[in-house]
Amino acid sequence: MRKICLIFLITFCTAFAQVSALRIKDLARVEGVDENHLTGIGLVVGLAGTGDSRSTVFTSQMLANILSAHGLDADGQVRSRNIAAVSVTASLPPFAKAGDKIDLVVSSLGDARSLVGGVLLATSLFAADGQQYALGQGPLVVGGFSASGRSSSVSRNHLTVGRIPGGGTVLRDLENPIPQGEPLRLVLRDPDFTTAVRISQRINDLFPAAAKPVDAQTVECTIPEAFRGQPVDFISQIEQLPVVPDQAAKIVVDERTGAIVIGGHVAIGEAAVSHGGITVRISSKPFISQPQPFSRGTTAVQRDEQLELEEQGGPLVYLPATTNVEELVSALNSIGAGPRELIAILQALKAAGALWGELIIL
Repeated sequence: MRKICLIFLITFCTAFAQVSALRIKDLARVEGVDENHLTGIGLVVGLAGTGDSRSTVFTSQMLANILSAHGLDADGQVRSRNIAAVSVTASLPPFAKAGDKIDLVVSSLGDARSLVGGVLLATSLFAADGQQYALGQGPLVVGGFSASGRSSSVSRNHLTVGRIPGGGTVLRDLENPIPQGEPLRLVLRDPDFTTAVRISQRINDLFPAAAKPVDAQTVECTIPEAFRGQPVDFISQIEQLPVVPDQAAKIVVDERTGAIVIGGHVAIGEAAVSHGGITVRISSKPFISQPQPFSRGTTAVQRDEQLELEEQGGPLVYLPATTNVEELVSALNSIGAGPRELIAILQALKAAGALWGELIIL
């Protein structure tokens, strides 16, 4: 019952959000102003015997290469459980400048048991174009711990992934992604034709004939003459404009957890709903089994399994064509439907053509 009440609360909040205006800044982004993903392969040292084993060959090869770069000849005989090969990932902001700091995520590549206490050696970070954009180094922060004894062990959280806040240093300035002479394009985060038209109309109210919708996800803007050479000022003004976004009628169902979210635009047609439950009872009674005379058998205790199946029919609830989401939830509460039953009822209503809205099952 509590979960169904929660469903109605979520539905009410969704319907309220539909009449609230949001900034264009929250609905769309400027095309080209995106983050860039960086990756690199590095080595974490200083582990307390929890690093990669000898079976991870590339870890010792990486250490040998590093020692060779410092004038030491390891001759490929490096063996240590205090090191681990890792992958390093980071997100490079669109307007990053040389010297800026970025956060790093470090993940084990081999069979290391833990990265707690490790330090990442200098690691080059590359973008998809193969160019180096940052350099990462520093001590790891792992949100967990582990302890073990002779016959037992305990651990908490994931120990083979850590972070280095501000551990990456940007090496070069990025080019300005904002177009100077070309039309400015706004990309909607949630594509919708109606929302794209509303954004275009709202911009044209302030700057006549400056915007036009291209498709459900793109609005093209022509920078006015007053803002030629100053696209940042133009973007700053239009991204603050309020727009009421439109939303499609959707019902999202997660069968694994029983969570259900019903949008405010969902409509219910005329239908009758019945809910019945099936109860299965299995009981077990012990009995003594005696061997046959002269069979040299032994007395044994066995169990007699009994299965009973009971089906209980529920009341039939009529839903008129004007039923809204609130009335649907109240009706399903009246017949004692839980989240699992509600999922089946929604699927049946959709199959019967009495539910108008997209049914999404995760």
